[in-house]
Amino acid sequence: IDLYISSKIFENNKFNFGLSYLDSYYNSLNFITAPPRNNINCPKSNFVDGNGRNAVVSGQLVLNFDCSGKPLLFSPKWTFNFKIDQSIHLGALDLTISGRTSWRSSQYGALDYLEFQRIPDYWTTDLAFTFKKRNGNFALTAFLHNLENKRKIARPLSSPLGFATVIYSAPKLYGISLASTF
Repeated sequence: IDLYISSKIFENNKFNFGLSYLDSYYNSLNFITAPPRNNINCPKSNFVDGNGRNAVVSGQLVLNFDCSGKPLLFSPKWTFNFKIDQSIHLGALDLTISGRTSWRSSQYGALDYLEFQRIPDYWTTDLAFTFKKRNGNFALTAFLHNLENKRKIARPLSSPLGFATVIYSAPKLYGISLASTF
């Protein structure tokens, strides 16, 4: 379910609002594996081979992990977005001030469904100030991304050896960019 609103409240501004609800899950998702790759947070049972016997590999029972019904990866149930742009005329220049913020509810980032692989809900806010010569083809933008300076889990990783690692998103980032259209 998506709700999206775009409007101009006053002259020289633009407002965008978005709200999404996503109820996604796997109808059927099974992993058949043997130790040491047996740390999946889903119901497990012994895997039965074609002869009706428990399958064994290198003396280890082969397991069937049934993750059916688990949510799709990187699929938050709720997403909220808000953006506002305000343009100000300064002689021959236009200044556009932009602000956007977004919120994502918690979500999983790996198919093992281990607790460290759950990405907690988070906010991200960005600001930008763009100067452009009216009817010109160059723009100079000063920007600030991740105003909150919160590093979220971007990608959780696990290894069959039991190591748990994560890749984090960038911290607060600021800079200047120059753009041209031609």
